[in-house]
Amino acid sequence: MDNYVSVVSELVGGAHKALFLGHFAAGVAPRILEKVKTPLESSILDDERDAQHLAPLLAEAEIVIGHIWRAGFPPAPRLRLLQSVAAGLDLLDTGAVPKGVTICNVFGHEPAIAEYVIMTMLVLTHRLFQAVTAFRAGSWVASPQFGGGSPHGEVLGSTIGIIGYGRIGCEVAERAAGLKCRVVAANRSPVADPAPADTVFPWRNSIACCRCATRSLSRVGLPGRRKG
Repeated sequence: MDNYVSVVSELVGGAHKALFLGHFAAGVAPRILEKVKTPLESSILDDERDAQHLAPLLAEAEIVIGHIWRAGFPPAPRLRLLQSVAAGLDLLDTGAVPKGVTICNVFGHEPAIAEYVIMTMLVLTHRLFQAVTAFRAGSWVASPQFGGGSPHGEVLGSTIGIIGYGRIGCEVAERAAGLKCRVVAANRSPVADPAPADTVFPWRNSIACCRCATRSLSRVGLPGRRKG
């Protein structure tokens, strides 16, 4: 939340007009506006498909806060900043955004995502879903000792690969280090301090990547950098 506020506060510099566009942005608008100290004339449009109200609002907006931008949107001649309320830009047609407009995303969700990644590693390695399903059916087949099932794996001491060693990647590495994992990563730009990763490779079209829990190396093809 503070990340939204910092970007907006730095760029407004006066009583500029801001539009919270879309259901997600409309939902977080009250909390953002409570923290913004710079004078701001704001509007909220819950449904970006409401063309009747969208056209006049975009015609005046200098800041749009939302995670959706479509090629069919009405003109926004005064727009200076498009601030996404999400980390990804998947729903923003960046090619349709007026030239000269700054597009920003947000961060701050790295701990939650990193915990989700570690949780998923543990769930899959220990075959938790299969065990729960079997136990609920009254079967101990998931247990090697009592049901004759195959042993589950363990994340402890595994080698894991992280592609993209940014904020989320670093948070995942920190938690994996707590499980005594060896961490190797790949990143497009140089990393001054790779810790807690053991190694950070440059991102190329094909890199060595580790498969979690098997401790075996495999090669995978990766997309190259975008041109331009």
